[in-house]
Amino acid sequence: MTRLITLVLLVFTLVQSASAGGPWPRKKNSGYAQLGFTYVGYSSFYNHEGKITSLRRPVTDFTSQLYLDYGLTDRLTMTANLPFKYVSTADRISSADTTYFQDTIQSGSLFGLNNVMLGFKYNIIKKKVLFSAGLNVEANVAKYDSISALRTGANTWVFHPYL
Repeated sequence: MTRLITLVLLVFTLVQSASAGGPWPRKKNSGYAQLGFTYVGYSSFYNHEGKITSLRRPVTDFTSQLYLDYGLTDRLTMTANLPFKYVSTADRISSADTTYFQDTIQSGSLFGLNNVMLGFKYNIIKKKVLFSAGLNVEANVAKYDSISALRTGANTWVFHPYL
């Protein structure tokens, strides 16, 4: 019974992925929207030697994002992702190993946009075989707080062309 449930979930996941991505464009004026949430709380990390190292302050990371896929024409699809992030460090200071951390920065919290993504996919061949090309761009709109050293996203622009 467990194998059957696993198989059904796997097939459902693959079918959902196939219909939402790949070379298949959205039909004109049709779309797909998804609201997602992630929560991560951590108080340690893996150092360069692969060993677990405790942080001086626990970290909380909560992200909510809106993903959109919309057919501008029968061949051109627009994709967008609007992520909001809340990240904070606790007031409590642990007695962590000071090998990696000689000083402890101030606790704090930060809320703002993570890197926003806008992309376009164009269907070049629409026969028995589909072929599409696209470009996704992630804008560097993330916030950074120099006092707490917290940031809501990577400090970079991303250009992702694909076929």
